[in-house]
Parts: sequence; C-alpha cells; structure tokens
Amino acid sequence: MLQKTKIIAIIVLVLVFLVGMFIGTKLSRKVATTSGNQPDTFQAGWDAAKARLSQSPLGMSIPAGREIKDISGTIQKINGNQLTVKINPLEPLADPTLDTRVVTVDSNTKITLSTPKDPTEFQKEVQDFQDKVKQQQQETQTNPSAPQTPITPPISYNKKNIGLLDLKINQQVEITASADIKDAKEFTATQIDAQEVTPTTTVPAA
Repeated sequence: MLQKTKIIAIIVLVLVFLVGMFIGTKLSRKVATTSGNQPDTFQAGWDAAKARLSQSPLGMSIPAGREIKDISGTIQKINGNQLTVKINPLEPLADPTLDTRVVTVDSNTKITLSTPKDPTEFQKEVQDFQDKVKQQQQETQTNPSAPQTPITPPISYNKKNIGLLDLKINQQVEITASADIKDAKEFTATQIDAQEVTPTTTVPAA
C-alpha cells in the first residue's frame, strides 16, 4: 500500500512538472520577447511546478463531475460590490488562470466575520464539554438503553454578521456559491465567511 502511494505521488509530481514546464515556457518566451534574453524553460518550469505544489496538497485531485461550491482565499482588491480573490488552488493541476476569481456581492449575500474567543472563555467551554461527555459515558454504563443526546464540541471563535464595507484587503475568506464554481472566473457569492485580520507588528528601526 505504501509503495503504491509513493508511485502515485511520483506520477503526480511528474505531471505537475510538465504543466510547470508549459507555464514556464510561456512565461519565459514573454520575457524573452520583451528583454531579448534566451529563456531558461527548465528552470522556469521547475519553479512553476514547485510553486503549484507548495500551494496544494500533493496528490489531491477532484473527482470528475464533482461540483465545487466553496472556495477559500485572500482578498486582493475591493471594487464596489466586487472582490478580487486569490484562491488556494483546488488541485495541483488546476488551471493557473483560475487562481484569481472575481466575486460579486449582492443583496442576498450573507457576510460573517469570525473572531477568536478569549482563551480563558474557550478553555472553560472545553472543560464543560469534557465534563458533559464524561457524565454521559457514566450514565451509559449505568443504563446502556438510555437515549443519548449529541454533545456539540465548542468552537474557538465567535461569528457575527457584517457588511460589504467591513471587508478588508488581505483578509482570509471562505466563499460559497449556489452553483458549481470550479471553472468560474466570475460568480456571485451566496455567503462569505471572513477571518479577522491580525494586525501586523511593526519592528522599530535600529
């Protein structure tokens, strides 16, 4: 089984490299046209392949015919009610031109913001959850036929509704659409779940 996994990984790597070579060749020719330098297609292809693999799990692929209605990425630009989003590649061999999507926000789009909970508050919720699970296990041992109520584990963040104007550049977002958006360069979102932007710490100059 392990040997089979290694073989699949090698095949995927080779395929990604070939795609990278194709991309690198096109990029190199463009550079050569504008600068007059001879293209290094091997290095360009290798760099492109490595870049693609670094952004997507090795060997991950989407079954043919499977619909994709959720993507994640980073907001690069906000223009009116449209967001330009740099997405995480859906798979290593995905079309590189689809790494950037234009997402339209309309009156039906629900937008939420997730913010981390206070560590002390979250730890208390975790402890309460563990206590309930332990109590339920004890009750089951005493009375195996007693019905069990599912216990929902705590989450480490709070979620609230926000508006389009609250979104920010460089914000991580999860985007949902009503239709298949696997190959859609532009689409309208039904829901956008944004993550709180962590302030960048500025290091004083020496």
